[in-house]
Amino acid sequence: MTALLLGLLVCAGPAMPGARLVGEQLEHGLSASRVGQWVTYRFDGGGDRVHYWRVAVVGEQVDGRGRPALWLELELGEHPAMRAPLSQLRLLVARSVGLSGDGVTRAIVAFGVERPVEVEPGSLELVRHDALSPQPVGPAPGDFDRAQVITRRGAPTRLVTAAGTLTASPVELSVRRTVIKRVWVSEQVPILNVARVELPAIEHSMEVRDYGLDARPQMASPDPAAAKMSIEPYNGPAAPQQEGH
Repeated sequence: MTALLLGLLVCAGPAMPGARLVGEQLEHGLSASRVGQWVTYRFDGGGDRVHYWRVAVVGEQVDGRGRPALWLELELGEHPAMRAPLSQLRLLVARSVGLSGDGVTRAIVAFGVERPVEVEPGSLELVRHDALSPQPVGPAPGDFDRAQVITRRGAPTRLVTAAGTLTASPVELSVRRTVIKRVWVSEQVPILNVARVELPAIEHSMEVRDYGLDARPQMASPDPAAAKMSIEPYNGPAAPQQEGH
């Protein structure tokens, strides 16, 4: 669930640009991914709001539930080479499940120059529970009717990106005649298999910049003697206080 990634990044620190887009693409299984694969994305939030996400597979092991799992490293920074990253996150993710409420069994986080610290298992359970909590049925007030959402997949075509020209197929989500999201899917891009994500209405985009097969862990290991991080699920901004109360 996207809420799991957002919970770990937003609850433990400031909101991270592009976290929702990255999280949505990691919700699927990682059975085709292998150690060493990495990909860097450029996230454009409009104006000078440009950040970079690096996603890498840096290890594998059997998780605590006996499932084959991958160590997935995610970094956010203002430089594509992740010099002085703003945040780092390492997750042990079950191959068959992917980044979902049931797929992540361990998490290590770091912000800025702080030393990485592992998330306390109980806190991870709370974030997982929040990710799996039932959502309200039907559209939110003022939201569109989800029954009107149409998905269209186009034929493979040549797509020019910062990482080179790739073969990609566009998948569009539309409401009536308005495209709300366009994802360019390419098997040439490792891990996420995504070359570009476009949100035309708000002029946000995420595009592959670099990728390769020689990933090495970039996060330092947490101090085994240090206390684990305790966090709580993010429930959104607090309601404003009314005057006189």
